[in-house]
Amino acid sequence: MTSQEESQIISLRKQYLVWGKLKLQRLYQNICQEKISSWKIQHTIQKYKPYPHPLKNEKIQKKRKRNQAKKRITELKKQPFLGFLIASDVITIYWNGLKRYIFKKYQKCYPCTYPVQVFDKILKDVIL
Repeated sequence: MTSQEESQIISLRKQYLVWGKLKLQRLYQNICQEKISSWKIQHTIQKYKPYPHPLKNEKIQKKRKRNQAKKRITELKKQPFLGFLIASDVITIYWNGLKRYIFKKYQKCYPCTYPVQVFDKILKDVIL
């Protein structure tokens, strides 16, 4: 890309700050009678950064970078063997002045519950 193309793109971008690369591409073709790819316009915009609100744009770009690194739950591939995906649930019941815990275990999609009662002292030993 020549420096003349870059300077023309920058001047168009300064006139129309909120326009995107595709509209600038058509405008460039109408004015200069030359074809230019939208990628070249995007590259020039990223290089020289002529944005309407530079601080706001910088914050948005940082947010987008942070969001890309997240792992999504939809990426999990289910495996065929038993015990691959296990979920558990705890129910607390107060009965005769005692606190009782009932643990439930679910495997895969179908519930296989195994209720177990545990007293406070045993639970503290298990957690610690």
